[in-house]
Amino acid sequence: MKIILILLVYGLSLFELTPAFSFPEMIRHDYPNCSSCHVSPNGGGILNDYGRETSVAALSQWGSEDEAKPFYNLFDQPKNTNIGAFIRGVQTYQNNSQVTSGNYWFMEADLEAAYHFAPKWTADLALGISPDVLNGLLPKGVSPLASRRQYVMYRPTEDTSVRVGKFVTDYGVYFQDHTISTRQGIGFDEGDETYNLEYGHQGEHWSGSVSADLGRPDDLNLMMEKGVAATGGIDISDHHKIGWSAFAGAQNGNSRQLTGPYVLLGFTTQFYFVGEADLQLSQPSGGDSTQGLFTYEKLGYEVVQGLQVYITGQTLAHSFKGTYQPLAQDIKYGSTTNRLYGVGPGIYWFPRPHFYFQLEVQQQFSNELPSSQTTGFLTGSIYL
Repeated sequence: MKIILILLVYGLSLFELTPAFSFPEMIRHDYPNCSSCHVSPNGGGILNDYGRETSVAALSQWGSEDEAKPFYNLFDQPKNTNIGAFIRGVQTYQNNSQVTSGNYWFMEADLEAAYHFAPKWTADLALGISPDVLNGLLPKGVSPLASRRQYVMYRPTEDTSVRVGKFVTDYGVYFQDHTISTRQGIGFDEGDETYNLEYGHQGEHWSGSVSADLGRPDDLNLMMEKGVAATGGIDISDHHKIGWSAFAGAQNGNSRQLTGPYVLLGFTTQFYFVGEADLQLSQPSGGDSTQGLFTYEKLGYEVVQGLQVYITGQTLAHSFKGTYQPLAQDIKYGSTTNRLYGVGPGIYWFPRPHFYFQLEVQQQFSNELPSSQTTGFLTGSIYL
């Protein structure tokens, strides 16, 4: 009953809006589609020229036009090319009745370029140093390089795109906080990129995509899931968007289905709400089926341009029966649990273009933890 009620609340909210990756919060500035600022239709990765300009005009507290250009305008960007570099690190914190710990983790050091080699064609490649190298954990025989994105895209019209290559399967909202329940919790985390064939539409009033997730044919040892994903959203106004996503996949005899709604609401240019809820049905090979629910909500307010405060809530439940058994523990983010609820405040600060800090603290509750726990992180990110 609880799962039905939560999905109904999200579903009903879609029809109560009479007026309505990336930063989906940009809906408050009348940007309902990620392709307004990103080369990738579903957001994330390299920015286009307009996206760089928007960092000065709408996101950062201070800055100049030259700061928004590639590498602070030290050189002219090659013709028909978008280039950039991503550098990120995070300090995490965890405290409960048994454990107090903190870890610093270098998240990313990547260079990405998109080349528009014909009026309707684009090739994108991101190449960087593996986080395992940056953090001194690279196993022997493993490449020190990592490529999160590599794809070719064809745009038959201004509003449509066809992509093939390696990227995160388009599902739900591409939140920049990739460790949350509706990204890491359901397997659309950074590091979970697969090869996809995707058809997308980014129109004036609606957008969406259909994707064939081909897994990782380049490395069968990863045992990555294969499946089909579809997502679509409707712009209720320039600053309100509602949508629904679905996914069906299988891996090594295990199958699962995901589906659920999302909302992006810009109440004013300062005040916004973004959220997603996903129902998961899993059928392990030779085991009992399980039902789970994953939700994420963020309510935020921009105090002054460049400084945002917000509060988040998330629910993670792989199985309501408690039969989920995590396969591994992640040293960066703590133990994976079956069921967890978290709530807490956070701050974004964009002092200069493409440069931000994020501080977030959550109080988390789970019957699988020794007590309620406090978790937090401080992220620093720069995009050159």
